[in-house]
Amino acid sequence: NTRRLLTLINQLLDFRKVNSNKYLLNFTLVNINELVQETAGLFEPSVNKQQKQISLSLPQEPVIAAADKDSLTKIVSNLLNNAVKYSDKTIGVTLLKEATSFVLQVRNDGEIIPKQHRLKIFEPFYRVDNHKENSSGIGLPLVKSLVELHHGEITYWEEKGLNCFSIVLPLNQEKVITLQHEPQIPPEEET
Repeated sequence: NTRRLLTLINQLLDFRKVNSNKYLLNFTLVNINELVQETAGLFEPSVNKQQKQISLSLPQEPVIAAADKDSLTKIVSNLLNNAVKYSDKTIGVTLLKEATSFVLQVRNDGEIIPKQHRLKIFEPFYRVDNHKENSSGIGLPLVKSLVELHHGEITYWEEKGLNCFSIVLPLNQEKVITLQHEPQIPPEEET
């Protein structure tokens, strides 16, 4: 409970910073494959305890993108947390690379979000009443705000009885900080 409360407080503080334009992003080159694997790994004990399954579908070639690593970790963590919390048995994560962007899709087999709630779930403090889990209503609005700070977009849809969330983020950003040990983009992919 203490950990959950601390997470909620940190989310509220982050959300407040974003809304007051005080949340600064430091774009560096990030190996998205590794970030997704590491973040999903943090959920494995919870997934196993609940007798659920999480599957990752990642490209063989690493997806390297300019991103704020901390913010991107928060985005992936929130999406995975919701998928685990609201799933019945399975959670699927897919990473795709496109010409100028990458797409991360998170699916779960839980109760489908009713049509009348689908746009509202990205509003602060909005909660879908019929879901079995308690929610603060801050996770998805924070994700949306962080995705938009990355000049990306987030969408929700239902597909074959699955809840599907997708984020699309650019591979490149206008200002990227260069670190000594960061992944390198192959020459043919530089813009």
